[in-house]
Amino acid sequence: MAGNAGHTSDGSVMPSTYRCAVATCHRRSVASCFECERFCCERHLSAVSLVTATSSIRVHVCPTCLHRYRADPELRPLLTNVATRFLVD
Repeated sequence: MAGNAGHTSDGSVMPSTYRCAVATCHRRSVASCFECERFCCERHLSAVSLVTATSSIRVHVCPTCLHRYRADPELRPLLTNVATRFLVD
């Protein structure tokens, strides 16, 4: 794993880059999913806006979690905007 890991000050090894968690994708990830924390590339992350009682929040989710959000009858009404491209804040 040389080249894929870097040392932190306490001596432990942390990956410096991750591959996309989608099985058929070999791209480098750009962020982790808000819900499941799997790392995905910009092609497989979606920006989702959720309306709460006091505000709206935007999170990035993987395809699996996006499907769960859309299928959940309690969450579906809270989705106000789904962008299928990774958007930088």
